[in-house]
Amino acid sequence: MKRQFFIYILLTFCLLQNAFANTDQVKASDSLFHKNPWQIEARVHYGFCIPHHLEMEFLTRKHFPLYEISVLTNTTGRNLWEAQCNYPTYGFSFICSGLSSPELGNLYGLYPFIDFPFKQWKSHNYIALRVGLGLGYLTNPFDRITNYHNFAYGSHLNALIHFELQGKIHLIPRLSLKGGISFTHLSNGTTKEPNFGLNIPALVAGVEYQINNTPGDLIERQWEKRQKYPYKLVVDIYGAWKDISKIESPLYFTGNLSFNLLKQYRPCRSWGAGIDFDYDKSDIAIKKQNHVYEGPDILYTRIGIKAMHQWNISHLLIGVQFGYYLVKKDKSDGHFFDFLTIGYEFNDHIYAGIALKSHWAKADYIGFGIRTTLWKSKIK
Repeated sequence: MKRQFFIYILLTFCLLQNAFANTDQVKASDSLFHKNPWQIEARVHYGFCIPHHLEMEFLTRKHFPLYEISVLTNTTGRNLWEAQCNYPTYGFSFICSGLSSPELGNLYGLYPFIDFPFKQWKSHNYIALRVGLGLGYLTNPFDRITNYHNFAYGSHLNALIHFELQGKIHLIPRLSLKGGISFTHLSNGTTKEPNFGLNIPALVAGVEYQINNTPGDLIERQWEKRQKYPYKLVVDIYGAWKDISKIESPLYFTGNLSFNLLKQYRPCRSWGAGIDFDYDKSDIAIKKQNHVYEGPDILYTRIGIKAMHQWNISHLLIGVQFGYYLVKKDKSDGHFFDFLTIGYEFNDHIYAGIALKSHWAKADYIGFGIRTTLWKSKIK
């Protein structure tokens, strides 16, 4: 399991490094003396854990703070994707908290993030959506002897996913005020049971200080804002291994196959829809253990439809998907599902990435997969 998470975080950092490489710089004469502004950010989140399972209610009754420090930089248009994405901000955050009970222990997390501005004004004031994906270390996982009340997580290492709607207001030179609403999710993707996960909504407030003394003026890029894009029919394949027991047990394979129609409508954003086929060997194992199995195995394939949104940042693709099962023999986990994906597109036909699938607040698995394009329309 530790090896799997090491590969997971290494791939995440490699994807971000490739996305932010200077592959499309402006002329040297325009950028020779141009420096991006770098900031350090200190913030406090104040929230609670959602008691999304009955077993977690007594663990999540208190509100608590989370403390965060970040290093970040504003993009200014040195690369074409920066202008196309409305000059986003990106960086790394360290977050820590005592959480809401001794049974849950402490949280220490590190994650890279991107702030996608909805609107940006002078002095880099903006309203933005922050998307982050990294690792969280939780100090007190479930133990059937010493910590049997903690059904939230069963391993020290967990995926950390962070969404935040935030605003930034420039106060005085090099100092800004920031605030917003955040949502942090932690789970190990069922690589180790139990795995109810932690879901933490919070209010956020803090300050940002610019380290280097540069105005960070935006470089105007010449690009076709109303460019036409083709429709693309792609196929995604993801696979993972799941644990279903709080004691020693084998890992079970789960696989996902989907056919998706995508339409890029802005340089950095795409919408789409798809049909999803999900096969989970662990569901079949549970049915057999409970003596309610009604074979063959193929009948337990879940079929669903989904809507998709994707950010295209150079070759880095970040997607969110929400779906509904139309066919589902196993009635556990409900009828709604969602995906968070991140991957690198080498070309039209080769894509590799990571996906976290969940059913509302409960993570189902973390899978690794590929994508290829089956068909692309012609642009008139």
